[in-house]
Amino acid sequence: MLPSSVKKLLQRKTSRRSVDYSDNLPLPSGPQYEYTRPELLGTLSSHAVEAISSSAQRIVVCPTRPASIPWAAGYAEVVNAGKSRTSEDQAICKEVDLGSGIKYTIYGLFDGHGGNGTSMKIATELHLIIHQNLVDILPMLVDAWEVAKSGDGKDNLSELSLDYEEVMHRPFEPNLEELVSGSLESAFWVMDSVVLNDKSMYKITGGSTALVALFICDRIFVANAGDSRAVLYRSSTDFKPEPLSFDFTPESDRRRIQEIAFHKPDLLGDPRSGEQIFNRLQFSRPLKEEDIGTLALYRDFYMSGWGLKEVTEDDVRLLPLINGRGKGVRLMLTMGVARSLGDFDLIHRSSLVNMKDFLSPQPEVQVYRAYKHKLLVQDVLVMATDGLWDVVTNHDVARELTIAREDAKDVGGYSQDILPTKMAKKLVELARGEKKDGFWEKVDGNLASGDDISVFVIPLANSVSA
Repeated sequence: MLPSSVKKLLQRKTSRRSVDYSDNLPLPSGPQYEYTRPELLGTLSSHAVEAISSSAQRIVVCPTRPASIPWAAGYAEVVNAGKSRTSEDQAICKEVDLGSGIKYTIYGLFDGHGGNGTSMKIATELHLIIHQNLVDILPMLVDAWEVAKSGDGKDNLSELSLDYEEVMHRPFEPNLEELVSGSLESAFWVMDSVVLNDKSMYKITGGSTALVALFICDRIFVANAGDSRAVLYRSSTDFKPEPLSFDFTPESDRRRIQEIAFHKPDLLGDPRSGEQIFNRLQFSRPLKEEDIGTLALYRDFYMSGWGLKEVTEDDVRLLPLINGRGKGVRLMLTMGVARSLGDFDLIHRSSLVNMKDFLSPQPEVQVYRAYKHKLLVQDVLVMATDGLWDVVTNHDVARELTIAREDAKDVGGYSQDILPTKMAKKLVELARGEKKDGFWEKVDGNLASGDDISVFVIPLANSVSA
């Protein structure tokens, strides 16, 4: 049963588009939630929280009782190298009995930026909103699961042989995966609206990406808004990485961002003077005055490839809406992700242009049909914030997991309740590296991650009901 405060929270489904978040609202004095580390780490004293928040030592911390985490999943984290006073990452994991014979397990990682207020809030509330959404559709979910288990809902291919008008008059019956995916998608949007609504009462700083893995009805639903990542590793495929999420950066989400700018060109201008500051077009190289009148490669929202256009004075004068490449790509020279929750106060500092309209809380939901595979105790899902993935590849993770398994054999084997935790710690230590001459370096001599790093290693043997 949800607390009444959360039910009230869910009733406030006002769209964020109905509120002008560019207004200068009075800033509340205090945070809604006091800063702490994830509950799954166990009880931590204020002294312990202070110690693990030291950017000088960067102590890798794991749960005090790993076996108490659902499925004995491994978890480890480390604070950043000094970019913020505290870790802005948060994590959750819960096992829940939904009723009517349906249970689910949920894991979440929330990578905050611009303060820890939003990541704290969504770590506390998002899973409750998801739960309420699932409760609301429970009767339909039970029916859909029965259909799915019987094999009668096979992609509705039989409709192809029916008369068009007959199909149009048939009642629409969403399948199991559509119901759960919709519950996750709407929860992200509601959560974003709740952050905005509650900013009038509390000081909720910054924004946050969100990565959620929901294990329900013999399937894994991964919902991602941001640049955290979930990757599957199975023994039957020699632990070849199988990504279950997509990194949303200004580059990968370029066409969506440019289309918003096309339909709302005023978002590219100074809110005070109306003068245009940014150019929605992306060019293949920085432009100079001598390029005016020449042809240059460019692309717009309707283009997957590149075309040629004559360079104008505005093309040279205006700042690029999206610039940079790879890990250096930025939206309005500021933001490195394209999807997040919160960020209602995020602006381009010199022009005061607000970025929120370009940042979407819309998650991509990928579904892994676990029931189609014989998942073994060695098979895992690795979830991590970008502090890991910025310096460690999917294949690097596969190698480290193999090494951890071999190390366990050499010492006579770890309990299966402990091995995932050791794997998570090993991955965090790999990305953090060691401090040498004032800098954090990986074992290969390359620059290590200076970001907050949080990692789940989730065993999958229990992801399918017996």
